[in-house]
Amino acid sequence: MAWLAVVIVLGLGGTVLIAYLVAKREYELEELSEEVPEKPRRRIEPPKVRKCVVLQSAFVGISLALLFTGKLPREAGIAVIVFTQLFLLALTVLFSRPLVFQLAPNFKGKMALGFARALTVVSAVITLWLFLIVTGYEPGRSKQSFSRSFPSVQCSTPSLSPS
Repeated sequence: MAWLAVVIVLGLGGTVLIAYLVAKREYELEELSEEVPEKPRRRIEPPKVRKCVVLQSAFVGISLALLFTGKLPREAGIAVIVFTQLFLLALTVLFSRPLVFQLAPNFKGKMALGFARALTVVSAVITLWLFLIVTGYEPGRSKQSFSRSFPSVQCSTPSLSPS
Protein backbone atom coordinates (compact mmCIF):
# COMPACT_ATOMS: atom_id res chain seq x y z
CA MET A 1 0.00 0.00 0.00
CA ALA A 2 2.93 2.32 0.67
CA TRP A 3 4.13 1.91 -2.92
CA LEU A 4 0.80 3.32 -4.12
CA ALA A 5 1.28 6.45 -2.05
CA VAL A 6 4.82 6.78 -3.41
CA VAL A 7 3.54 6.47 -6.97
CA ILE A 8 0.87 9.11 -6.35
CA VAL A 9 3.33 11.52 -4.74
CA LEU A 10 5.87 10.98 -7.55
CA GLY A 11 3.16 11.49 -10.15
CA LEU A 12 1.95 14.72 -8.57
CA GLY A 13 5.52 15.92 -8.05
CA GLY A 14 6.44 15.14 -11.66
CA THR A 15 3.36 16.94 -12.92
CA VAL A 16 4.14 20.03 -10.86
CA LEU A 17 7.78 19.99 -12.03
CA ILE A 18 6.79 19.69 -15.70
CA ALA A 19 4.20 22.46 -15.33
CA TYR A 20 6.80 24.70 -13.69
CA LEU A 21 9.35 24.07 -16.43
CA VAL A 22 6.82 24.73 -19.20
CA ALA A 23 5.61 27.92 -17.52
CA LYS A 24 9.20 29.10 -17.01
CA ARG A 25 10.08 28.43 -20.66
CA GLU A 26 7.00 30.29 -21.87
CA TYR A 27 7.78 33.20 -19.58
CA GLU A 28 11.36 33.41 -20.88
CA LEU A 29 10.20 33.22 -24.50
CA GLU A 30 7.71 36.01 -23.90
CA GLU A 31 10.37 38.09 -22.18
CA LEU A 32 12.84 37.67 -25.07
CA SER A 33 10.45 38.44 -27.90
CA GLU A 34 10.68 42.13 -28.82
CA GLU A 35 8.76 42.21 -32.10
CA VAL A 36 5.40 41.35 -30.61
CA PRO A 37 3.36 44.53 -30.36
CA GLU A 38 2.07 45.36 -26.94
CA LYS A 39 -1.60 44.57 -26.76
CA PRO A 40 -3.88 45.71 -24.00
CA ARG A 41 -4.10 43.00 -21.39
CA ARG A 42 -7.43 41.99 -20.08
CA ARG A 43 -7.90 42.25 -16.38
CA ILE A 44 -8.24 38.78 -14.92
CA GLU A 45 -10.89 38.73 -12.25
CA PRO A 46 -10.60 35.77 -9.90
CA PRO A 47 -13.91 34.00 -9.24
CA LYS A 48 -15.60 34.54 -5.92
CA VAL A 49 -15.17 31.17 -4.27
CA ARG A 50 -15.05 32.45 -0.70
CA LYS A 51 -18.30 30.71 0.26
CA CYS A 52 -17.03 27.41 -1.12
CA VAL A 53 -13.72 27.76 0.74
CA VAL A 54 -15.53 28.59 4.00
CA LEU A 55 -17.89 25.61 3.61
CA GLN A 56 -15.05 23.24 2.76
CA SER A 57 -13.06 24.54 5.74
CA ALA A 58 -16.06 23.81 7.98
CA PHE A 59 -16.40 20.29 6.55
CA VAL A 60 -12.67 19.67 7.04
CA GLY A 61 -12.92 20.96 10.61
CA ILE A 62 -15.84 18.66 11.39
CA SER A 63 -14.03 15.67 9.89
CA LEU A 64 -10.79 16.42 11.72
CA ALA A 65 -12.71 16.87 14.97
CA LEU A 66 -14.39 13.48 14.49
CA LEU A 67 -11.02 11.90 13.69
CA PHE A 68 -9.01 13.41 16.54
CA THR A 69 -11.67 12.99 19.24
CA GLY A 70 -11.62 9.26 18.64
CA LYS A 71 -15.21 8.93 17.48
CA LEU A 72 -14.05 7.47 14.19
CA PRO A 73 -12.25 4.14 14.07
CA ARG A 74 -8.46 4.41 13.91
CA GLU A 75 -8.01 3.07 10.39
CA ALA A 76 -5.67 4.32 7.72
CA GLY A 77 -8.42 4.48 5.11
CA ILE A 78 -10.52 6.88 7.15
CA ALA A 79 -7.54 9.13 7.86
CA VAL A 80 -6.73 9.20 4.14
CA ILE A 81 -10.31 10.21 3.34
CA VAL A 82 -10.19 13.04 5.89
CA PHE A 83 -6.90 14.34 4.54
CA THR A 84 -8.28 14.08 1.01
CA GLN A 85 -10.69 16.80 2.07
CA LEU A 86 -7.68 19.02 2.80
CA PHE A 87 -6.41 18.29 -0.71
CA LEU A 88 -9.80 19.25 -2.17
CA LEU A 89 -9.67 22.51 -0.22
CA ALA A 90 -6.19 23.24 -1.58
CA LEU A 91 -7.41 22.54 -5.13
CA THR A 92 -10.31 24.94 -4.65
CA VAL A 93 -7.99 27.71 -3.52
CA LEU A 94 -5.47 26.96 -6.29
CA PHE A 95 -7.99 27.01 -9.13
CA SER A 96 -9.42 30.32 -7.99
CA ARG A 97 -6.11 32.15 -8.55
CA PRO A 98 -5.41 34.28 -11.66
CA LEU A 99 -2.22 32.29 -12.33
CA VAL A 100 -4.33 29.34 -13.43
CA PHE A 101 -6.21 31.57 -15.88
CA GLN A 102 -2.93 32.86 -17.32
CA LEU A 103 -1.54 29.36 -17.81
CA ALA A 104 -4.80 28.03 -19.25
CA PRO A 105 -6.49 30.88 -21.16
CA ASN A 106 -9.56 28.78 -22.01
CA PHE A 107 -10.23 28.14 -18.32
CA LYS A 108 -12.82 30.75 -17.40
CA GLY A 109 -13.90 32.05 -14.01
CA LYS A 110 -17.30 30.43 -14.39
CA MET A 111 -15.61 27.06 -14.84
CA ALA A 112 -13.52 27.66 -11.71
CA LEU A 113 -16.64 28.52 -9.74
CA GLY A 114 -18.36 25.32 -10.94
CA PHE A 115 -15.25 23.33 -10.07
CA ALA A 116 -15.19 24.86 -6.57
CA ARG A 117 -18.87 24.06 -6.06
CA ALA A 118 -18.36 20.47 -7.20
CA LEU A 119 -15.45 20.00 -4.79
CA THR A 120 -17.58 21.48 -2.01
CA VAL A 121 -20.30 18.91 -2.71
CA VAL A 122 -17.72 16.10 -2.64
CA SER A 123 -16.39 17.39 0.69
CA ALA A 124 -19.95 17.54 2.08
CA VAL A 125 -20.61 13.95 0.99
CA ILE A 126 -17.38 12.80 2.66
CA THR A 127 -18.40 14.54 5.90
CA LEU A 128 -21.87 12.96 5.73
CA TRP A 129 -20.29 9.55 5.16
CA LEU A 130 -18.03 10.01 8.21
CA PHE A 131 -21.01 11.13 10.31
CA LEU A 132 -22.89 7.97 9.29
CA ILE A 133 -19.90 5.89 10.38
CA VAL A 134 -19.90 7.61 13.78
CA THR A 135 -23.63 7.02 14.27
CA GLY A 136 -23.30 3.36 13.33
CA TYR A 137 -25.74 3.51 10.44
CA GLU A 138 -25.73 0.49 8.16
CA PRO A 139 -27.80 0.31 4.98
CA GLY A 140 -30.52 -2.32 5.14
CA ARG A 141 -31.11 -2.11 8.89
CA SER A 142 -34.55 -1.13 10.07
CA LYS A 143 -35.24 2.30 11.49
CA GLN A 144 -35.94 0.86 14.95
CA SER A 145 -32.63 -0.98 15.18
CA PHE A 146 -30.85 2.17 13.99
CA SER A 147 -32.44 4.31 16.70
CA ARG A 148 -31.55 1.72 19.36
CA SER A 149 -27.93 1.53 18.28
CA PHE A 150 -27.45 5.28 17.90
CA PRO A 151 -25.68 5.79 21.25
CA SER A 152 -23.14 3.06 20.55
CA VAL A 153 -20.42 3.73 18.02
CA GLN A 154 -20.19 0.64 15.87
CA CYS A 155 -18.36 0.68 12.56
CA SER A 156 -18.72 -1.96 9.91
CA THR A 157 -16.03 -0.65 7.55
CA PRO A 158 -13.53 -3.26 6.45
CA SER A 159 -10.17 -3.25 8.19
CA LEU A 160 -7.03 -2.57 6.19
CA SER A 161 -4.93 -5.06 8.13
CA PRO A 162 -4.56 -8.54 6.59
CA SER A 163 -6.51 -11.27 8.34
